[in-house]
Amino acid sequence: MLARRTVVCVAIVLVIVGMGHVVASYAQMPGDEPVVDAEGSETTAATPSAENCPDHEDPEDYIWDSLEVTEIALSETTVAVEGVGADADGDTVTITRGGTYSVRGILADGQIVVDSTDKKTVRLILNGADIRCSWSAPILVENARKTVIILSEDTENYVADGRTSLVDSSEADEPSAVIFSKDDLTVCGSGLLTVCGEVNDGISSKNGLILAGGVIDIQAVDDGIRGKDYLVIRGGDISIIAGGDGLKSDNEKDGTKGYVSVETGILTITSGAEGIQAETDVLIAGGQINLRSGGGTNRRVGVSTLGKGIVAGVSAIIDGGELIINSCDDAIHSNGTLAINGGTFVLSSSDDAMHSDRAVEINGGDVQVTWCYEGIDSNTITVNAGNIGIVSSDDGMVAGEGVTIAGGVIDITSSGDAIAAGTDIAIVDGQISLSSGGGSSARIGAAISAKGIKAVDSIAIDGGQLAVDSADDAIHSDGCVTVNGGTLVLSAGDDGIRTDADLVINGGDIHIVKSYEGLESANADITINGGRIRIVSSDDGINVAGGGDNMGMGGPGGWPGGGGPALVASGEYCLCIHGGYLVIDAAGDGIDSNGSIVMTDGVVIVNGPTSNMNGAVDHSSFTMTGGFLVAAGNSGMAQAPSTSSTQYSILLTFNTMLPADTLVYIQNGTGEGVLSFTPTKQYNSVAFSSQDLVRGSTYDVYYGGTCTGAACDGLHQDGIYTPGTKYASFTISSMVTNVGVNPGGGGGGAPGGGEGGGGTVVRR
Repeated sequence: MLARRTVVCVAIVLVIVGMGHVVASYAQMPGDEPVVDAEGSETTAATPSAENCPDHEDPEDYIWDSLEVTEIALSETTVAVEGVGADADGDTVTITRGGTYSVRGILADGQIVVDSTDKKTVRLILNGADIRCSWSAPILVENARKTVIILSEDTENYVADGRTSLVDSSEADEPSAVIFSKDDLTVCGSGLLTVCGEVNDGISSKNGLILAGGVIDIQAVDDGIRGKDYLVIRGGDISIIAGGDGLKSDNEKDGTKGYVSVETGILTITSGAEGIQAETDVLIAGGQINLRSGGGTNRRVGVSTLGKGIVAGVSAIIDGGELIINSCDDAIHSNGTLAINGGTFVLSSSDDAMHSDRAVEINGGDVQVTWCYEGIDSNTITVNAGNIGIVSSDDGMVAGEGVTIAGGVIDITSSGDAIAAGTDIAIVDGQISLSSGGGSSARIGAAISAKGIKAVDSIAIDGGQLAVDSADDAIHSDGCVTVNGGTLVLSAGDDGIRTDADLVINGGDIHIVKSYEGLESANADITINGGRIRIVSSDDGINVAGGGDNMGMGGPGGWPGGGGPALVASGEYCLCIHGGYLVIDAAGDGIDSNGSIVMTDGVVIVNGPTSNMNGAVDHSSFTMTGGFLVAAGNSGMAQAPSTSSTQYSILLTFNTMLPADTLVYIQNGTGEGVLSFTPTKQYNSVAFSSQDLVRGSTYDVYYGGTCTGAACDGLHQDGIYTPGTKYASFTISSMVTNVGVNPGGGGGGAPGGGEGGGGTVVRR
């Protein structure tokens, strides 16, 4: 709960102006008070729409001549007037002209009426007044240019409506509040005001309403405070318990009106319906706001439920302040746009924490959503800055169209998708941490979507830091995915990155620490032009599926270098590697393309399967023209690049399964090492291609031993090799050379048999 505090800068001071003339005023005008945020820094007030009408405040409202104050004394059933401008009639006093009036005493069942036809402001000083009325509003402004109610310092004032019902609830002019004004009304000062409404609203104005000070406690059957044209909170410590809305402005006929503005002050609101409701804009620049609406999150949301925290018909703009909202329905809702530029938020909701029918834009602030159904729900969502934390029982962020993240810190824990978009998602920068569906170790049903990031059309990641722990795919698009930069750490119960269209990686640092398949493109190409990629998968590391409708079985092939084991017939899909650095640890195929593989540059390191039902490299054709490839695994489905390549390759097969961390070393005829690699799992097959392999040259193969060179991902650089066991010697005479015994797939023979590898093999 927000602590209650004494309102400052509202004391009335006396100024002597020559000849004993005395002027009373505020030491500081409410409109001049700086808006101060939670850290004590001044902020800029929220800006209403350019079409919004200005409020009625004038510095002259708070200045009066203390020698020209009419005294109104209340005495149970009678009223006495000392001065001009007011007439008493039994238990009713009527103020008939502008001026300043001081009211004190107790009126058991009566009324103060303002009915002034001149063009002057009426100031009503409550100076220890207790006013109750059983037939109408205790304070009623029938007519005035403007009325200012001043709560005198160190006084307690009480106003109560004892009616049991309105005379005619359909009559627009019937006084429907304890304090009711048909013209502009301001409440200010530093005293205490208690308002008790037994029939309808607490304080209401049919025009504009400003609260600029005082300690105000309101209990109302319906709305707490209502300003039809606008409601402006410029100060005060205000507590509201209302059966309807807490704060409300509801001019439906004029688009320049119907707004609520909170600039500073303390608001504690418990409402049966909406906490703050505006027909047009809700503007919050500062203050401390604590809302509990519609019974809070303990109440179930129904189709007809009213219980939103903040509701704006056109736009909601929040520049600062401290907001705590516990709502049955949406915590913050806008039928138009919602902009968060600053402030601190603690939101809990049985529905959406933030909802906009058009756009949500977050440019700053600290937003913590402790519980909700969906965190942010809008047509478009843009995050440029700020600190956002969301815990949701469904999706964290969901947009009918696009999501753009250009900065900020985002932490989402969701039972559904963490971030979902109906069209595109663009991540430019920011620190993003997502956990969906209970994380990668959780089990979810087939009908449940619990992806980290999901888009229908496309996902583009240009930068930022992204950490995802997802029970489903970490990143998923029904369209394409492009990664140009950023640091991605992904843990997935299903795929690390999955697309139904093209997957393109141009840069970035991608670490898939857990996945079923690391990278998967179901019906299109995967292109890797750059970046550093590390993949751990329980099935395939990279899978270009394709060809699902054109499956066929290959023939038996020859040994060695023949067609090899049966293959799935290829489609037109391709894994294209033109650069980058890839390290794959796969229990299934390391690289699996049911179409083709083309590699022109880059480094690919595969620690592949230990079972003979998968291969470190699995393809229908593999054209290798450049780059570095080493892929270790089981020989049962082993393949090397195809003979259509322009860079030489070898497929090395051992006659026994070698333990994990057993070094394999290949040196040329001059004793220079061309491969020094230590696989992390047991293996009996290694596919290797490098520009260091030269036609006509002879090479020796060793396993075991040690190398002094620094190892990175199993590759040793610039070290001295202490030999283990020499296994074979070979001379390269064709594009693919099979070395050892029973090389499973040879040089990438086509389904049904085809040209295998060649070369001279000498085993020792």
